[in-house]
Amino acid sequence: MYKFLIRFFNKLSILPWFNFKYPLKLNGRQIVIPIISGTGYLNMFAWDPWMRELISKINPDNCFIDIGANIGQTLINVKLSSPDIPFIGF
Repeated sequence: MYKFLIRFFNKLSILPWFNFKYPLKLNGRQIVIPIISGTGYLNMFAWDPWMRELISKINPDNCFIDIGANIGQTLINVKLSSPDIPFIGF
């Protein structure tokens, strides 16, 4: 339902007028992604299984540093894998 509405609003060029929260669930874990003024909606549909597998092997006691953070795709993958890991994005 969310995907349909997001794509529909985007095609009508009215997505930037909406703020909402999108629940994303993977492997039993769920996070809620705030979408402010329609920006960043593409990161919900980005799918990199190799990245999620790699991130799942990181020790959650460490800090994750993302150099070149852009729309938050890596942040979502990290938080789905280890919700409590500290994340620093530049």
